[in-house]
Amino acid sequence: MIVEFLSLTKDKDLNIRRLSLSTMDSSAHNKPHRIRDVLGQLLSLLCQETKVVEELIHIVEMEPFIHRVNSGLEIRKSAFECVHTLLVKCRDKIESLAFLVGLPDQPDIKMLCHLTLVHLSIVSLTAVAQRE
Repeated sequence: MIVEFLSLTKDKDLNIRRLSLSTMDSSAHNKPHRIRDVLGQLLSLLCQETKVVEELIHIVEMEPFIHRVNSGLEIRKSAFECVHTLLVKCRDKIESLAFLVGLPDQPDIKMLCHLTLVHLSIVSLTAVAQRE
């Protein structure tokens, strides 16, 4: 049943997707044994949420300034926080370093990626060294 609930990251409503990712993060942090066996099904959904969705970016003009607003930023931050938690709690179940796509991103995403990279370099230096 938890897979069905956490699969709500496919929902069209951004708030539901963000809350589903927060629930996955909380589950991984507090009770990792509940999601450890189903991570194979959930990781593809999680990796999709780390990517920039151009449709969620819109431009706001305030007379002399043009500002880009990313409505999907909170979802992406939740996804990267979840990746960090999974690498801490379920490292043996995660083989991908997909989170590195966020290194040249916005400051909030960069910070989460650097935090994850530092942790990963402590627990598994060879995985980081191979990736360069």
